[in-house]
Amino acid sequence: MSNRALLWTALCLAALAALAGGCGPPPIDPGPNPVRVVLVINQTLSGQQVGQALQDSWGPFPGSWTRWDSFMGPFWEVEAEQRQPDGSWRPLPLAPGQPEDLAGYRLKLRRVFLTTPGPQELRFKLVAGIQRSWQERLYGPRYLRRVTKEGTYLEELPPQWYTRVENIELLRVEASQKVEPKHGQELVLEPFK
Repeated sequence: MSNRALLWTALCLAALAALAGGCGPPPIDPGPNPVRVVLVINQTLSGQQVGQALQDSWGPFPGSWTRWDSFMGPFWEVEAEQRQPDGSWRPLPLAPGQPEDLAGYRLKLRRVFLTTPGPQELRFKLVAGIQRSWQERLYGPRYLRRVTKEGTYLEELPPQWYTRVENIELLRVEASQKVEPKHGQELVLEPFK
C-alpha cells in the first residue's frame, strides 16, 4: 500500500474515532430484573418566558431584511444518569413504551428509566427549549443589464436568502440523589419539584 493510501486510511480512521467518541457513552445494562425509576414531572412554561427568550436571542440581526421569522417548540428533554465507579456518568435506558418527542408549554408525565439494583448515585436533568429560524437577505438586490432591440434597461434579480437557526434554552433543572433500590422495585421520585 502506498504512503498516500496509508495516510488517507489513518485520517479516515481518526475521523471515525472522533465521531464515535462524540456520541457519548452507551446506556447502562440494567440486567434481567431491573429497577424502574419513575420520574414524576410537572413543569410549565409561560408565554412570557418564551417571548423574553426570543427578545434576548441573537437574531435576526438589526437592520437586516427578513423574509420570515418563526419558532418551534417548546421541546423538552429528560435525562437520567448513573455514576460509575470511575466517577463518570452513563445514561439510564428508557423503559419500553415511553414517548420519544416531548413538546408543549406544559410537561406533566411519568418518565420511566431502568437501572441496576443496589446503592448508587443518580443524576437527573430537565431541559426545555425552542428552535428559532428565519431567513435573511445576504445582500441587496442585484441588477443585470440587458440589451434589447429598443435599447438597454435594468432588470432586478431575485435576492439571495440565507436561513439561520438558533436553539434557545428556556429552562434547565438538575438534581442528584443517592438511592439503594432492590431487585424489581419501582422507585418513584420527584427530583424537579
